[in-house]
Amino acid sequence: ADPASAYTLWIDTGRKLALKREWLDRDGKLKATFAIKKVSEPAPGVWIPAEFEVSNAEGRVAAKVRIEAVRVNQGLEDAAFAIP
Repeated sequence: ADPASAYTLWIDTGRKLALKREWLDRDGKLKATFAIKKVSEPAPGVWIPAEFEVSNAEGRVAAKVRIEAVRVNQGLEDAAFAIP
């Protein structure tokens, strides 16, 4: 990422989730928008994006993502997250 770029974030403090992020260049011009369209709660108190979109500076949708079948706290060993 360009160190001179900046982001504006919209945070849902209750669910501890960034609902929207705008990526701005060094002149403050919009480069892209990342917006959560739907959230899900796969376990009590665990909120995740279920659907989100990425739009370019002109507002055209460049990508849509849908996340399904999420499982939380399924007993994975800590070693599964170790960096080799």
